[in-house]
Amino acid sequence: MNKEYTILDHLINNTSFESNRTIDFVLFKMFLSENSWITQKSRKRELVYTRRYIVSELMKLDVPKVAIARLFKCNHATIIHHQKWHNNLVETNDKYYSHVQSEIKRKLKRFQTEMSI
Repeated sequence: MNKEYTILDHLINNTSFESNRTIDFVLFKMFLSENSWITQKSRKRELVYTRRYIVSELMKLDVPKVAIARLFKCNHATIIHHQKWHNNLVETNDKYYSHVQSEIKRKLKRFQTEMSI
């Protein structure tokens, strides 16, 4: 059985995990599979900032760090690093990071509409 599938099963079957959060997690997972460029190993600023924003949104959904790390094919420590940097960039009102956030929000909204969830 695929490890990602068992993580998703765990999230769906976990009674403390709200159904809306599960739908959001599935939406993020589908978005990442459709936009595989996001999970590429690259240090391009736009990609790094995109990953940081998505990591922060998944953390807000209480998705375990290990599950997020598997989605991005990295270590859980990288997820913690992304979360810290996200907080720093938001705190300092980084304009480019704000731009990337708004672009990803727009793409996610369009993706959600296309998927009609």
